[in-house]
Amino acid sequence: MANGKLALAILLTITMLLQAPFLTLAAEPAPGVMILKVDREDKLQLPKDFRIASDAFKQLGTDVTMPSRVGMDKLNLSGSSYYSQLEFAEMLTKLPKDRLVILDLRLEPHGYLDGMGVSWYSAYKRANWGKSSAELDIIERNFLNSTLAGPVEVARLDSEKSVASKTELHVTHALTEGDLAELFGVKYFRIHVADYTKPTDENVDQFLSFYQKLPKDAWLHLHCEAGEGRTTVFMAMVDMLHNAKEVSYDDIMSRQWLIGGQDIRKSTSKDPLKKVGYAERAVFTKHFYDYVVQRPDDSMTWTEWAKQHKYN
Repeated sequence: MANGKLALAILLTITMLLQAPFLTLAAEPAPGVMILKVDREDKLQLPKDFRIASDAFKQLGTDVTMPSRVGMDKLNLSGSSYYSQLEFAEMLTKLPKDRLVILDLRLEPHGYLDGMGVSWYSAYKRANWGKSSAELDIIERNFLNSTLAGPVEVARLDSEKSVASKTELHVTHALTEGDLAELFGVKYFRIHVADYTKPTDENVDQFLSFYQKLPKDAWLHLHCEAGEGRTTVFMAMVDMLHNAKEVSYDDIMSRQWLIGGQDIRKSTSKDPLKKVGYAERAVFTKHFYDYVVQRPDDSMTWTEWAKQHKYN
């Protein structure tokens, strides 16, 4: 009898351990499921986590040593979450519209339904991994056009990414983000970067090629969905390109966090997939810093350098 109870206890323990990872994933949609969700309501306000490189640091207490600001105030750089149409209009009152370039870092399909910022949400936002930029743009356009055919159901998610409510919309105007930028006379560029992990080598090479061709007085505004992970990584990369030879890695990462981003070095999650991805993302930022400091000239791509150092 005792042996039987022990065996049952062991079996229950194993079952709980096997189920534990899935408990943390419960809020993610099932594989293959796409949820049309509201990202940003169309309100006249600044988008979430809007910040400019010259912003003051958050105060962490008198005993905290603040990072260097060397070169930071000269960066023509800002970032935020995704935004609605009215939020975009409000943001343009704070930025130099005539030399502004929007850098969209979202892999997941997104756009605007009568001004509201929406996206099609899948498990870890990875439904379209592996597709080319051209394919992704077609998928996104088709999704948006489909909303004009009749009533569509749009979900609002809670903080745990579970569906909190649903609303039926009768859409009259559906725009891509590129459409919206053109409507306001602003330049726009997109790099399809996956969330919860490091950028791909292709992402980094594409970014560097794009950035090196910008006019010297261009103002770059970056965003992802929340304005935290991907946005902070790429804002730090811009900072490194200008200041890595004079400012330490930790100071650059700290100061991008202290103006309203995320501390990429310390971001963690109980979710097994995100936990691994966040660690890889943190390591990538250190490798990119080393790349900027050590590369012999601008002609060496990130992919070439990373392969040389066995980082691929």
